[in-house]
Amino acid sequence: MASSYTKKETEKLIDTYTATPDLKTVGRLSVLLNKPKKSIISKLVKEGVYIKKGYVTKTGETPITKLQLVRSIEDALDTKLPDLDKAPKTTLKALSDIVVEQAQMLEDALEDLGKRSETQRVKDEIASILECK
Repeated sequence: MASSYTKKETEKLIDTYTATPDLKTVGRLSVLLNKPKKSIISKLVKEGVYIKKGYVTKTGETPITKLQLVRSIEDALDTKLPDLDKAPKTTLKALSDIVVEQAQMLEDALEDLGKRSETQRVKDEIASILECK
């Protein structure tokens, strides 16, 4: 099957789109080359340069499923919580944020405690060495 784009058109298409990769550029290329927008996008995809706009929520965040929220809570608590996914998503999000934050604080505190006990062990060794002299 022959391409409906000449080599020169393809080069122009790629150069123009890579300079400004957005839908407005696709619209301008559509008018310039007298081709449908879907055809332009299809050619850009085939050439490996089209950048698909990712889906975001109304708040501008990357979407996350209830199952992912439940798993993050379960991981932070190191337990299984059956049927937690039946809770409202906003509740799960708030709970996940709190639990993950608290788990991180606990982990940091334990690490700090470990450093302190290591420091104390070194101090005790130094004291015992000094006593022997």
